[in-house]
Amino acid sequence: MFSKSLIFPLTLALALAACIRGGGGGGGGGGGAIAVGGAVGSSCTSEGQGGCTFANGQPVTVSCTGGAWAEGVACGVGNSCVVNGAASSCVVNNSPTDAGTVADTAGNGGNDANPSADTAVGGKDTTGQADVIAPKDNGPAGPQPLVAMGSFSAAIDGGTFTVDYAGQLATALAQHKLNSSPMGLACFGKLQLALQRPDGSCRLELVFGPGAPGQGLIFESAAFHAKQAQPGGAVKACEGWTKEPASGAVVYQSVGGTGGIAMPALAQPGAGKTSATIPDVTLQPTLLAPVTMKFLGRTFKLDLSGLAFGGDLQSEGSTQTVCEKVAPPVTTLPAFTLLDINPGSPGYNTSYGLSAFAGKKIVVALVSDWCNSCIAQAKMMQQLQDSAVAAGKTDVQMVLVADKQKSTPANLTKQVKNIPIFQDTAAVNAWIILNEKHAGKFKASEIRNSGYGFAKDGTEIMYFAPSGTGSLNLTAFQQAAQKVINSPE
Repeated sequence: MFSKSLIFPLTLALALAACIRGGGGGGGGGGGAIAVGGAVGSSCTSEGQGGCTFANGQPVTVSCTGGAWAEGVACGVGNSCVVNGAASSCVVNNSPTDAGTVADTAGNGGNDANPSADTAVGGKDTTGQADVIAPKDNGPAGPQPLVAMGSFSAAIDGGTFTVDYAGQLATALAQHKLNSSPMGLACFGKLQLALQRPDGSCRLELVFGPGAPGQGLIFESAAFHAKQAQPGGAVKACEGWTKEPASGAVVYQSVGGTGGIAMPALAQPGAGKTSATIPDVTLQPTLLAPVTMKFLGRTFKLDLSGLAFGGDLQSEGSTQTVCEKVAPPVTTLPAFTLLDINPGSPGYNTSYGLSAFAGKKIVVALVSDWCNSCIAQAKMMQQLQDSAVAAGKTDVQMVLVADKQKSTPANLTKQVKNIPIFQDTAAVNAWIILNEKHAGKFKASEIRNSGYGFAKDGTEIMYFAPSGTGSLNLTAFQQAAQKVINSPE
């Protein structure tokens, strides 16, 4: 699919079984060859003179002179030109004359081993010199990269924007269930696709998971980085995209969406391997309708109909891979809306809640801005976020909820870079909402330093109990948060 063609030049031996008709003789061949019957040691004064040649300043080094091969040395006007006889006999070709590196236009379909370029069209080689066809190049050995084809379009801010990824390399993570049957196929349980522009902007991530029995892989989620965080803390905007009002990174997440992706068959021996290559695939994401993408209060419609991927697909096999959808329990995240007071957060100075991170693994910590253990906990939360991003875990979000009894919020904001800090209020009392399942274990402000972890479906999978004394076992908290970050999908 991605093979290249190479032309291999042919070298010339002087004793060939064909030669060039001289420009000075009758019949008109490759004008500029040494004339038939050229004299040895004659002086070169004009083009076509016996024993001399001018071919755009380059000598023709081989000619057929009087039925024998002759070799000429470069000469200029007024300078002597030496012609050396050669022992082998020869005959004069009809036009065209041929070159080892120039394809025949009317010969036998290949490249002739003869040193002069074709000078006529329509003739046919009459000598016994065989045409040589360069071997076909099947491209480099080993797996070929997966490459994006086309673009996606989006309707936002009253216009339609197209983000083109044609020719960009894509990364893919496929998972198949090992099949030991001699004739069996392996089913796929997951496919993750990601691509971005060479400058690290406009990153698009697509996730497909198991559908109902017999349904194959269905669309699960999409994420688009309209403004993407770069190493060193800079933010890179997606060129050609609409202007985003947020000051930090902007990552839109899909809301709903119905569709799927057709996967190629994986037969033996690949079906039984823990690492398999499926060559020369074409992957075409399909959605029944453009899916809504949301970032805080902004939305757009994502249309993937113009995007596809081609190349070799790598898949990791496991007996634990699940190929059919298991319905998760219906749960909801704790509901509240508060102001984000962290200047480095993408949602700074806007009011929202945990629902903005639905579909991600979320860790929440309750902190006060005057509490030393809380300051340390906030710093640890940022470290956990950075480590998750560095490991490619873009589905993880750390969140701080600051005590309604605020004192000096800057004590917290200077400890973190980009994770949200929700400022609690007496009217909302998010601390109590988050701790509702664990009420009675600690009272009022004693729940400070407590932590809560939520799976992608909103299920609470971590509760970190506080000490109730203002002290914190930071290592134990870190270990609890890591279990959420590394929890199964």
